[in-house]
Amino acid sequence: MIDFSKMEPGVPYPLNFFNVADGSYNIHFFHSLHNLSVVAVHVQEGSFGIVYWREKRGLFIPHPTKMDEESFAKFTKRNFGVIAGMNTQMKSKSLDLFFEGDQHFQKQNYQKAVFCYDKVLSSSDDNNQRRGLAHYKKALALIEMGNKAGAVIELDKAVEEDNTLSSSAKALLQKS
Repeated sequence: MIDFSKMEPGVPYPLNFFNVADGSYNIHFFHSLHNLSVVAVHVQEGSFGIVYWREKRGLFIPHPTKMDEESFAKFTKRNFGVIAGMNTQMKSKSLDLFFEGDQHFQKQNYQKAVFCYDKVLSSSDDNNQRRGLAHYKKALALIEMGNKAGAVIELDKAVEEDNTLSSSAKALLQKS
């Protein structure tokens, strides 16, 4: 279960509904901090996505596509500048460690969360958005542990990997 009070603005989270036996599905929202006239949604189980962009007096008009999440992410980035913060289709070890870190964070076991995020960062995965987000989430855990200096270093690295995290990083620093 997601604790919405712990969610940070601008940080992507896939939403899971129900369980496999009940016909579960995952929705992944793609957004842009720079282009507010486009938003995209992908439903993994149906391998389809919908891109909404403003037309006809500013209303969002849906444009459905039939493609897997990875292709959809490339399509939205190339055509609209909308970047996926993560790709739920990539069932790599680093993604599993990412979610494990999130679970430890939710349970307030910040030391284990930092360990998991460090493992993600040491993986050979070159996904800048995922690396940036791992640095960002590591910073959150470090703040909870009282290590603000370490958190500042991690936030700098997060923005270096993924500059779309810049406003979230600034807000976090001001809050802590």
